Amino acid sequence: EFTIEDRVFNFEEHELIDMEISQKFSEKDITEMAENAGFTLKTEIRDSKNWFVDSIWQA
Repeated sequence: EFTIEDRVFNFEEHELIDMEISQKFSEKDITEMAENAGFTLKTEIRDSKNWFVDSIWQA
């Protein structure tokens, strides 16, 4: 058990915890990563505020 501010969290011994890793890349970085891996950037799906993007690549 541990507390952050006024919230208490409980975990069982050896309980699995799912984690997400979010990273920030520029549009140029994403395109370069795709090309360097042998893919072509086909399209991008963005949220309404343009904060997030899912890049669709094709081999």
